[in-house]
Amino acid sequence: MTFGEKLCFLMEITNTSNISLSKETGIHTSAISLYKNGKRKSPRDKEILNTLADFFSTRIQFDYQRNALASASDFSAFGRSMSTEQLSSYILQWFLGHFHEELSLSERFTSKTLSDTIPSQNEYLLESIPINTTSALFSIEGKRQAFITFLNYVCDCPEIGNVYIRCEEDWTNIFADEALINYVMKLIIKILKKGNHIIHIINQPNYYTSFFDEIYCWIPAYLNGNIDAVYYPKIRDGIFCNSSLVFPGHITAYTSCLQSMVADPNSYAILSTEKSLIKAKEIEFLEYFSRCKPLMDIYTSKEEINTCFNRIINEPCSHIQKGLGLPMFSLPDYLILQNSDKSMFSPELLSSFLEDDALEQENIHSYTSIDICPLATADQIMKGIVPVITPMMKNGTPLMYTAKSYADHLRNVVSHMEKFPNYYFVPIPFDRDDSICIIVNNNSEALLIRTNEPSIVFDFTLAPLVTQLHDYLYRIADKISYSDIHRRKIISSLRDLINELDKLS
Repeated sequence: MTFGEKLCFLMEITNTSNISLSKETGIHTSAISLYKNGKRKSPRDKEILNTLADFFSTRIQFDYQRNALASASDFSAFGRSMSTEQLSSYILQWFLGHFHEELSLSERFTSKTLSDTIPSQNEYLLESIPINTTSALFSIEGKRQAFITFLNYVCDCPEIGNVYIRCEEDWTNIFADEALINYVMKLIIKILKKGNHIIHIINQPNYYTSFFDEIYCWIPAYLNGNIDAVYYPKIRDGIFCNSSLVFPGHITAYTSCLQSMVADPNSYAILSTEKSLIKAKEIEFLEYFSRCKPLMDIYTSKEEINTCFNRIINEPCSHIQKGLGLPMFSLPDYLILQNSDKSMFSPELLSSFLEDDALEQENIHSYTSIDICPLATADQIMKGIVPVITPMMKNGTPLMYTAKSYADHLRNVVSHMEKFPNYYFVPIPFDRDDSICIIVNNNSEALLIRTNEPSIVFDFTLAPLVTQLHDYLYRIADKISYSDIHRRKIISSLRDLINELDKLS
C-alpha cells in the first residue's frame, strides 16, 4: 500500500473527515487531499508522520479496528491489546514501510533457535499446586501464570507421556514479549527432550505475519521431533476462543471466552489437578484432535528429502523459490559429477539434472519460474566461502565455488534468461549464515528447508500457509524488481560479474 492508501484506510476505519483530521493535526486540508489521491508522496518530515500516528492511535479503540489494521498491514501485532503509545509506534513503522524488512524469514527463524538454559520466570509461576484442587486465574496475566505453571509442572514431573496443547488465542499475545516466548519454548523443548510426546493443534492464520508468529516460534520444538502438529480444517465462526493444555492424569490448564474478550480483565483461565476434570479435558481434546488434519509433513532422512525434492522439482507447474545458491538446474555438469554421497542431495538426484535437461527446459518454456538467489561478489568467491548448492561435498569437505566455476554457472543462468522469457532470476545479497530455503509450486505446495545439519524439510499443503509463503516470496521479488527493463539490468550485471571472474580465473 502507498502512503495515500494507508491514510485513506485509517481515515475510513476511524470515520475521520479531511476537516477533522486537519483541525486535530494542523495539516492543511489541501495537503491531506493530495496525500489521499497520491499526488503528493509520503511526507519527508517525520514529525508529520508522528503526528498522524499519534492521532490515529487515539481513534483506534475497538477490536474490529485493530483487526482490520492487522489484516491491511500484514502485521498481527495490531490485533493485540496494546497501549496507545505502542499503537502509535507501530502505525509510524507502518507509514515508514519497515515491517517487511524487519520480518525477514531467516531472521525470524534464527532468532527462535534456543539454548537449553531456562531462565527464571517466578512472577508467572505459582509456588505450589495442591493435589485435587481447581484454581481460577483472571486477566491475561492469569492465563500466562496458568500456562507457564502447567509447563513447569510437566518439566518437573518424573513421569513421561502425552502432552496436549491447543491454543486458539494468538500465542504471541498471551506471552507478550520475545523473551517470555523464548522462555516458554525452552520449557516445551525440555518437555520433549525428557521423552514426552506433544500433540499441537494450531490455529489457521488469518493474515501474513500470524503464520510467522505462530509457526516459527514452534519450529525449534518441531526440530526436536516427537511432536505432531495438526490443524482443524473446517471454518470456525470466530466468535469463541478456546485453549487447553492437558497432561493426562496430572494437570490441565484451559480458558474459554469470546474472541472480543481475549484480553479483557474479566477473562479467566482454569488450572486444575482434579482427576475428573483432567479426564474430561483429555476426552474433549482427543475428540477435537480426531477431526484435525496434519499441518505438514516433516522429512529428516536423506531418502525422504531426496524423494520429496525429486517429486516437487519434476512437477510441471509454475514455481517461485528462494534458494541459498545459484539455481540447481543450471549447475555446470562437471560440478554435479564432483558430488559425493555426503551431500544433502543424493548423487542420483543431482545426476537426474544431467539426464532430464530437455524436460526441465520444456517446463521452463511452458511455466513461469522465479528464482530468488543470493549473488556472491567476486571478493567472496575468491575467499572460498561460497558453497555449491546445499553445499555439495567432495571427500567429506564442502565444495566451494572457484572464480571459473561460478562464472560458468552464471553463464548458464544468463543463457536461460535469454532463451526463456518465463524464467526470472532475482538476485539478493549472499549471506553465508542463511540456511533457509523455500520452494512454492503453483501456490499449492510449499517446502521450507533447513539445510544446516541435521537437514530438515517441512512440506506444507494447507492452502492458507502455502499462500502466505507464496506472498512472502513475491514481496521479496517485487521489492527488487525483476521484469521488463529490470530484467535487462540484471542480465547486464551478471555479465559484468562474469567478466570480472574471468579475469581472476
